[in-house]
Amino acid sequence: MQNEQMLFRFSHELEPLEIKALDIFAARLADRQVKADPDYVIEVRRNERCTAEEFRLSGSVDAKTLVLDYGSPAAFLYAAGKLLRDGIYADGIFTPGKWRGIFRPEKSIFRSHTASILLFLE
Repeated sequence: MQNEQMLFRFSHELEPLEIKALDIFAARLADRQVKADPDYVIEVRRNERCTAEEFRLSGSVDAKTLVLDYGSPAAFLYAAGKLLRDGIYADGIFTPGKWRGIFRPEKSIFRSHTASILLFLE
């Protein structure tokens, strides 16, 4: 996870779900046999103006520093997944893709998932 820690720079102490998200991120890069581009930095900040499931990724597509604001550890998990899905994997290196914007689910992902589990258990 050392290379992935260099990619993400946190402004706060990590909670268990954030650590788990980093572990998953590192495992997915290892599965693809790539490492994070050491020139990239993603400044990660928990932002009270974001809802619990919202995240925002900003920065120029050409910039080597991006800013990731999010509302909760769960939103960081969602953001890590988005970065992996949109990332560029070339020559053994992962770089963030071109997507920048705000992810704000129309309905609560957590509540929808919980409702699905409850329906399955009935």
